[in-house]
Amino acid sequence: MKCRVFDYIFPDELLKDKLSFLLPPLLLKAKITTIFSPASVGKSTFIYQIVHFLLNRQLVKKVLCVFSDADTTNAEFQALVEKYFDRGNLSGSGFVPVLPAERRFWMDFRKSVENGSLVSEGVDFLVIDSLEQFFDLVGLDFHRGVGAFFGVLRRLAMQGVSILISHHTNKTGVEFSGRSIILNQSDIVYRLRRAGRFKWFGDTWKHRGMKELKGKTDFYAELTDNGIEFSTDIVDDRFGYVVHLIRSILSEKGTLRQYELVRAFNPSKERWQLYSSQLMMPLKTYFNPSKERWQL
Repeated sequence: MKCRVFDYIFPDELLKDKLSFLLPPLLLKAKITTIFSPASVGKSTFIYQIVHFLLNRQLVKKVLCVFSDADTTNAEFQALVEKYFDRGNLSGSGFVPVLPAERRFWMDFRKSVENGSLVSEGVDFLVIDSLEQFFDLVGLDFHRGVGAFFGVLRRLAMQGVSILISHHTNKTGVEFSGRSIILNQSDIVYRLRRAGRFKWFGDTWKHRGMKELKGKTDFYAELTDNGIEFSTDIVDDRFGYVVHLIRSILSEKGTLRQYELVRAFNPSKERWQLYSSQLMMPLKTYFNPSKERWQL
């Protein structure tokens, strides 16, 4: 008699774990991607710009977005609701925003993953914005429940659903709750250091899809009509990160003030004092501003 327990422990999906990109090199299809950063960096804007691109290009069919109430003021979120959400026809909506307000939501969500109903309803992309806020809204203890939560997400990913999660750090911008579990269970982990309109700076902490991005690798990414332009050139360029930021400021405003540079670079006070004198000469040479304009 065949022992069925082995079919359960070693499902075919795990043995045939072929990696394919949904939006190369940023997102893997049917995998878990986690983005973390301090508050007000632009995680939500980053996520909703990506979702808008995926839906507009029909790379995904239906996005289930589990969001916190703060996201309703986000312009990118509002644009998605207006274009892809039909309250009278949820099955026909490409973007379905859900605000989890009670523990019952978590029970229903877990059941829909276990019985496959979420996938049968057409959901192929899940957004959780943000992770710790989700636990607060449904009344679950984060530290006790995050492991089981990722277990449910793993099962959902095995059903073909791509998952994108945002998570907050503490003030240092490096430490975050559930770190070991999140790094272990996620297929891709990014730290977002700065976000603008379709432009992002950060570093990869884990990337299953590309060997060169494993480990802490700085990156600059820009969303274009053709997809993601992803560059790691700034790793070998001490000033590359700041140069990209100044380019974006100049392209949007046409002028540059030193406080904008400090805010964009977002270093610690000590680090800024260390680098500021070294930055001035190469930046002056690169942008060649007038003496008066630079002093502004």
